Amino acid sequence: MFCSFVESTWVITALLIRNNRRLNSFLDWYTPFMQAQTKYSTTHVEKNGAVQVDQFTITAKFDRVDVAANGELRVVDYKTGTPPSQKQLASGFSPQLLIEGWILSRGGYEGIPQSLPTELQYVRMGRTETVVSITKNVDTM
Repeated sequence: MFCSFVESTWVITALLIRNNRRLNSFLDWYTPFMQAQTKYSTTHVEKNGAVQVDQFTITAKFDRVDVAANGELRVVDYKTGTPPSQKQLASGFSPQLLIEGWILSRGGYEGIPQSLPTELQYVRMGRTETVVSITKNVDTM
């Protein structure tokens, strides 16, 4: 019984150390990345939104929306796996950010001004950090 407790404690400790290294690696990349994002002054995190369309309610919860001083909006989604490619995002094959941006454009998130986002962005958090953004054709949502 004691051996299994020690073994399970060791396994948990090893997992925490491994994940802590991964977290530190991500933070080493993410901190300067965010410091370079000086355009955006306000951030909203994990908000539910909804828009009524006929008898249907379209809902979504974003990870983060950044608001620039000039009112521009950027929708950000964090992924631990592989984010969609630029082509998938631009074609609408991966609709998550498009739906969140569409709800924003209809004023569906309380406390955030109704506006069409100027950028949709996936940020991959994992062994390698990646940013996939679309800034063109956002207005065709």
